[in-house]
Amino acid sequence: MTTALKETVGRYGVWSIELRSEDPDRRGELDEAAAELEELGYGAIWLGGNSTADHAAPLIGATRHIVVGTSIQSV
Repeated sequence: MTTALKETVGRYGVWSIELRSEDPDRRGELDEAAAELEELGYGAIWLGGNSTADHAAPLIGATRHIVVGTSIQSV
């Protein structure tokens, strides 16, 4: 990882498949969770599973500067 990328993403992030929910009834709850993670100082939210930009977009809209990315966790 390059120095610039480390500075952008930060030292700590959260990996969560739960935050990628497509349930519209949970959207507000998940947006609030993303904003709280940002407020706590986390630099990134990684969405697990088969995540796409459609899953990331609401969280990006609910935060100001946290990095939201898609990922696959290798067990």
